[in-house]
Amino acid sequence: MLDGWFKKQDEKFSKLIDEFSDIKTSIKFINEQYEDLRGKNEKIERRVAVLEEKSTLFQNNSSQISILENKMDVMEQQARQCNVEISNVPEKRGENLLTILQEMSSLMKVSLTKQEIVSIHRVPQLSPGNSNPKNIILKFSTRNVRDNFIAAARLNKGITSEQLKISGPVTKIYINEHLTLKNKNLFRQARNTAREKNFRFVWVKHGTIFVRASETAPVTAIRSQSDLLKIKSM
Repeated sequence: MLDGWFKKQDEKFSKLIDEFSDIKTSIKFINEQYEDLRGKNEKIERRVAVLEEKSTLFQNNSSQISILENKMDVMEQQARQCNVEISNVPEKRGENLLTILQEMSSLMKVSLTKQEIVSIHRVPQLSPGNSNPKNIILKFSTRNVRDNFIAAARLNKGITSEQLKISGPVTKIYINEHLTLKNKNLFRQARNTAREKNFRFVWVKHGTIFVRASETAPVTAIRSQSDLLKIKSM
């Protein structure tokens, strides 16, 4: 009986040893998997740290690029400080822009000398499908001459192609400061916003956009989208 009992215990003990060995094998496998996952996790953490560093660097670079773009736009606008942009003048083959300018100056009662006119030429439309006449860029010798020309144009609103002796359908001529593309877009948005908010005045002076709700209201300068949001919230 004792032999039989010991034999059974030996068998149980052998099973326990086998089960323990299997457990050890399982623990070893789990440990290996854990070490492998920990290694992969460390690699991921290192990659995330590199990406975060690159992201911070990119944000800093984006900010610097934005600052540079703004500075370049300011410089570009300053380079146009003697320029006038005349739009909606019908194009004719063989036209003489100087003659058109002389007619315009006569209508506005502005006296211009040849020395005050640096250049005058048409520029292509930004949109290839735009059927409007090409704008005329007029460059004066000084900003004072340019400012006097624009002031006279504002006093003589309503100049038409008929008054300039240009044949064809009658069109209204517009005379403005020569703005950069960025400022043109901002000016257009400012006009639309001013119309929505019932602002009475929107104008440009020396490359800066201004708005005013009424004759007694304060003047607000619009230099960026954030300035535009201010008048939207009024």
